[in-house]
Amino acid sequence: MRILLTGASSFSGLWITRMLAEAGHQVVAAMRSTAYDDPLRRSRVDQLAQWAELVPGAAFGSDAFAALISARAF
Repeated sequence: MRILLTGASSFSGLWITRMLAEAGHQVVAAMRSTAYDDPLRRSRVDQLAQWAELVPGAAFGSDAFAALISARAF
């Protein structure tokens, strides 16, 4: 199953993403950015790339987020 996830770069989001991917799901992480000054968040984003397709510039509620939903089957 393809799953669109917001909040994937948070502490909980990282583990939810990992668990979903390990269960065989394809995770797409809609994100504001992949460049963060905070080293902890930057580390989580680096780890996320192992388990999810990262889509930067698609913050929840933005036009890019709506386009992401429209362009893919979720």
